[in-house]
Amino acid sequence: ELKQIYDTHPDLKVAFTGSSVLDITKGEADLSRRAPIYTMQGLSFREYLHLYHQIEIRPYTLDEILFQPDGLCAEVNAKCRPLAYFDDYLKVGYYPFRLEGNEDYYTRIENVVNMILEIELPQQCGIDVGNIRKLKTLLTILSSEVPLMVDMTKLSALSEMSRTTLLAYLQYLHRAKLIHLLYSDLDSLKKLQ
Repeated sequence: ELKQIYDTHPDLKVAFTGSSVLDITKGEADLSRRAPIYTMQGLSFREYLHLYHQIEIRPYTLDEILFQPDGLCAEVNAKCRPLAYFDDYLKVGYYPFRLEGNEDYYTRIENVVNMILEIELPQQCGIDVGNIRKLKTLLTILSSEVPLMVDMTKLSALSEMSRTTLLAYLQYLHRAKLIHLLYSDLDSLKKLQ
């Protein structure tokens, strides 16, 4: 449908969003040649300061950070004391849901996660709806820990899944951008970092 709109109405500007699970660029419509695809990330701390507190801090290059740290600290401290805002950013600043009210922030996050787990993953990845509880259990286990080396055998037992199913579900959660997998080069797939 997007391809047809694009081809039929060349003067029309269309902005569209898609699920994090979908790979729009590999669809049969081949939108990659017709539309620039952009993955929208959450707010950086700098963006959060600007959006919620009207504090404008310019972006810094890696060289500036490495070779002029004292000057940068003085520049930032002249505009704000960043640590005073950082805890709030970590709690409710990554997604701009707060613009619609503080009280619903965590409910909105939960709704997005539930939509991905209960609707998008079953539709896009063929996950049996009966296994959604196991996916939620897996996500709860992973989110309750700090980044760690995962013992796949223990994680398999805790989540009540076979190792094969666990590996597939971890890939689905990664593809949906609910988790970010880093592979250890020590033991290949035995351990995830």
